[in-house]
Order: sequence, then structure tokens, then C-alpha cells
Amino acid sequence: MRTALLAVSKRISNGQLRAQLLLGGRSVLAAQIDLVRSLGCQRIICLCDHYEDDILAAQHEVESSGAVFHAVRSNIQLASLVHADDELVVMGDGLIADSDAVRQLAGMANGEAAHRAEPYDHDQAARPSRLSKVIATIPAAHELSAEFPEDFERIDRDRHWAGLAIMRAAHLHQLADLPPDGEAMSLLLRLALQARVECKPISREVLDGGRWTIAWDEMRVAQRETMLIAERRAGLKGAGLGGAAARWGVAAIAPRWLARGSEFSAGLSGVAGLGVCALGLWAFLAAGAASGAAWIGWLALGLAALGAFAGEVSRAWGALRGALWPISRAPISPALIDNAVDVICIIALIIAHGIYPAPALQIALPLLAIGLARLAANTKVEKTAGAWRDRTSQMIIFMLAEAAGGLSIILALFTLGALLQLMLRDRAH
Repeated sequence: MRTALLAVSKRISNGQLRAQLLLGGRSVLAAQIDLVRSLGCQRIICLCDHYEDDILAAQHEVESSGAVFHAVRSNIQLASLVHADDELVVMGDGLIADSDAVRQLAGMANGEAAHRAEPYDHDQAARPSRLSKVIATIPAAHELSAEFPEDFERIDRDRHWAGLAIMRAAHLHQLADLPPDGEAMSLLLRLALQARVECKPISREVLDGGRWTIAWDEMRVAQRETMLIAERRAGLKGAGLGGAAARWGVAAIAPRWLARGSEFSAGLSGVAGLGVCALGLWAFLAAGAASGAAWIGWLALGLAALGAFAGEVSRAWGALRGALWPISRAPISPALIDNAVDVICIIALIIAHGIYPAPALQIALPLLAIGLARLAANTKVEKTAGAWRDRTSQMIIFMLAEAAGGLSIILALFTLGALLQLMLRDRAH
């Protein structure tokens, strides 16, 4: 079994554990566990002095995903938890490492890393693809080496340990022959060096870019958090102006609401959808008399616009959480959000367009409009696709058209435009 050894004992100046500092909306310990899980580690060993709340929370999350978690207090306990032929990933106390650099050091391809926590599979784990045995290093002249000599130990004249090593778990068994009060990470480093495990340097790009550091204080962690959110924000995608506004808002608020933002926004979208359905039911029960009132139409379309925007916000929260927490719980399916929003929009358009005096025609046009818009969004031109997917902007335009009394004309033109987009796309192919 591939095993990770993490340490949780060092504290910052105010007495708080390094591992308890928040990074991207969760603790540094949780981020470290996410990283080693992405390397395929199915057993997490946490070496600690006391069983803190964060350790217990990490244990619950790891075990709920089907992996194994051990919290131990002494070096002697370590040997009994692993087999000699297991792989061991060692990560220093409070280390904030760049995930891409770690995977590169471990010899993993980008697509090889795990993206979600899966239940432990003993058959699959019996034949894992091996990680490269490596000791990560940084130059002795680098500022990290000088600033944190206890965390980044000297290896030789030119190199210091970078806080990460991958080795055989047999070295843990050797700890039983060494003084029990020795620092486990330091002892394992020396044992790995004696076994001639290859040393590989962290690239200058990663070091100078601040992507490899230690949770020394809240300010340092906050700086890395800001960088992480900025990096992940660039990869977020949305639909048109509504999606752009959602991405901007989420990035401005993050990391607050990161844990529950996607679910809350999806719930708000659902509430808006229920409001649209309630209006439709009331209009239907009124036998068409209420459906002629203009305020019902633009209110339904306004609620649909709110639901569509809340759906975009939910997608943005989910995408950012998935980028920052690659092994944690999956976000709500974007396809599910899209389908629900489209149903809301169709119902709102039917309410605003009315079903009298020609029910079949009045219902068919909203269905055609949204259906053709979905098909038109399947284009390689991102700007064009985003415009056809942008239900928020579309519902706002339809709401204004309803208020001006021209919804039927705008809806017909929208449908013809989507049809023209499809014809031009098919002709290009």
C-alpha cells in the first residue's frame, strides 16, 4: 500500500499549529492530505503530539472516502503500521508544495494523478504504478534554506532538503533501532541518504514563484492562498456575460464560502425555479385570465434570470473548489445545473408568452428557442458558444422585451438566429 507520513507538531508564534492555518478555505493539513492522495496514497499516518480537532476532522474525511488514517505519537508505533515493501511519501510539517512539481518529482504524468477520492481497492493497490524514489532538494544559497534551517535540513555543502521525500517504507522499520526521542522526519532523511535515494532539485521557477514554502505564519499562508486562487481562477470557464460575472464574484469572495458555495447557489437556483413553477401553476389555475397580465411574464423571466445566474455561480464555485481541492468531494454536476436551468427558462418563457389562444404554437416556440440555443452552443468558437449558453443575459433581454410588449418578436428572432447558427456550422463542416 502506498503510504504518506505527515507531521503535525510545530507551532507558529501565537501557539497555533502550522497545520491548522487555513489555505484555500481549509487547513494546511487537509491540503497536504489532498496532495498525497493525488499521488495514490491510501494510508495516511499523522505523527502528532496531541489529537487536535483538525486531525480528527482529517481522519473522518479520509476514512469516509475508503482510505486508512492513523494518528500516532511516537516513532516506535510507525514500524507496525507499514510493510517493508510499501512506498512511503514523507512530507514536512507545514510544507506547502506545488502539486505539479510534486507529481513531476514523483515521475507521474499529469493525467495519472487521482482527481477524486475513491474507496480503497485492494486488488488495484496490489499492482500500483511505482513512484520514483526521490529526495527533493533546494539550493543552500536559497532564502528558504537560510530562513528555515530546521525545516529544510542541510544535506551537503550545496543542497538542503526541500521537505519532501519518496522512499521505501522499510526505512520506517529502521527507526526502531534508533533513539525513540529522535525527530522522525530528520532520521528518515538520513536513512534515505544512506540508502542512496536519488536527490532531485526543485526548479527555480517553482521556488522563485513562491509555489514552495512553509506555513510559518498567517501572512505567508495568505500570500500563497492568493496565488493559488489567482492561478485557478484563470482556468474557470462560464457562459457569456453571466458566467463572467459569476467567475469574478466567486474569485473576489474566495476562499470564503468555498466549502458550501456551490450547494448554496444551486439551492438558490432551485428556489427561483420553484417560484417560476408556482407562477405557472397559478396562471394555469386562473384559466388564462392571469396569464395575460404583463407583470406575471416579466416576474417569471426575472426569476428565471436569477435562477440561471445562481446556476452559473454554483458552477464557478464547484470549478474553483475542484481546482483547489482535487481529491475532496465532487461539485454538483454542471450538466445537471444546465438541464435544470433550461427547464426553468422554458417554463418562464411559456408563462410570459402565454398559452392562449393557440396553446400548441405558444408552447412550441419557447421549447424551440431553448433547444436550438443548446445545439448552437456546441461550437468551437468559445465566444459564440458562451453567448448561446448565457441564459442569464438571455432571460434579462426577454424580460425587457416582455415589459416593452415585444416578447413574441424577440423570441422568434432569437429562435431564427439559433437556427442560422446551426446552418452555418453544418455548412462549415
